[in-house]
Amino acid sequence: MAREAYFLWKVLAAEAAYTVGLALLLVSYLLFAYSQSAILATPIVVITIIGVVILFLCWRMVHNVRVLQRHVKSMSKEDGTKILRKRLKRFWNYEVVFAIFIVAYIYANIQIITELPDTVLDTIIMQVVPVYITIEGVLIGLAPQIKIKWFRDVVAFVGVTSMLLAIRTFVLATYQHLQLNQSSVTGTTTGFVWTSLLFLLLVEIYALALILPMPQK
Repeated sequence: MAREAYFLWKVLAAEAAYTVGLALLLVSYLLFAYSQSAILATPIVVITIIGVVILFLCWRMVHNVRVLQRHVKSMSKEDGTKILRKRLKRFWNYEVVFAIFIVAYIYANIQIITELPDTVLDTIIMQVVPVYITIEGVLIGLAPQIKIKWFRDVVAFVGVTSMLLAIRTFVLATYQHLQLNQSSVTGTTTGFVWTSLLFLLLVEIYALALILPMPQK
C-alpha cells in the first residue's frame, strides 16, 4: 500500500510539473506574440495555437483523472483508500472540463476590454450597458437556483454591485451625450471598462456555481 501510494503521488507530481511547464510556455508565447505586431496582424495563428494548447491541457487533465481513478480502484479496500477515493470523487466529473473551457474564454473577453481606446463614444456605451443591466438582472433573479449558499451570496453581491455601476455609467453617458453634447469622456470610458469587467466576473462566477460539482452535506 505504501509503495503504491508513493508511485501515485510521484506520477501526480510529474504530471503537475509537466502541466505547469506547458502553461508557462504558453504564457511566454502570448507575451512574445503581444510584442510582435507582425504576428498580431494574423490573429488566427495565435488563436489556433492557444486553442490547441488549451485542448491538449484539458485532454491531459481528463486522462490523468481517469488514470488516477483506475489506480485508486485497483488499490485495496482499506480505510485510507476509501478516504482518498471520497475526497477525489467530486473531481472525476465531466463538469470540471466544462468549467475549464468557460474560464478559458475569459482571455478573449479581457483582450477586447483591454484593447479599448482611452475614450469610447457615449453612443456605444448607451447601447452596450443596457444589455449588461438586463443580463445581470436575470442572473440575480435566478440566483436562488444556486444550491450552495456562499456561492449564492457571492453572485448576489457581485451582481448588485455590477448593476449599480452599470446604471451609473449609463446615466453619465446619456447625460453627457444628450445634454452636454459630448461625444466621449475619459472618466465615463473608465467606468465602462470596470462595468464590463464586473459583468464578465459575474457571468464567470454564475457559470462556475452552476457547473462545478460541490460536496453535499
